Amino acid sequence: MSHDKSKGICDKISSLLRQNPKGLRIDKIATKLKIDRSTVYRNLESLELRGKAHYARGVAYPESGESGKEHSSSVGWFERRKERKEKNEKESHAEAYAECKFLGEAFPTMKPLQDFAENVRKARKDLGLEP
Repeated sequence: MSHDKSKGICDKISSLLRQNPKGLRIDKIATKLKIDRSTVYRNLESLELRGKAHYARGVAYPESGESGKEHSSSVGWFERRKERKEKNEKESHAEAYAECKFLGEAFPTMKPLQDFAENVRKARKDLGLEP
């Protein structure tokens, strides 16, 4: 894809996000712009690198605050990606734990699964991986 075409798509995505400050699902952006979702993700990466947008769990948002300023380095971008990944991991672990606990309470035969989840949670806490 040419640089000019990619810049045009970034501009369109950025404009859509500014019109929808509460965020837009990636598939909605793709549908509105008549482009593939992978193209949306690729261009969102570019917008995120420049501090103009961010996305999480399939929803894109305009960057609040200093959205017009470009980052002088990608260090902040990588840190934000790492933080977002860690947050998503913690949420996933919490959801899995809650599901195991529910199954153990709802179905007596699933009690070993509940015990296992509790032991994993304690071990993660001992290792400092969970608060």
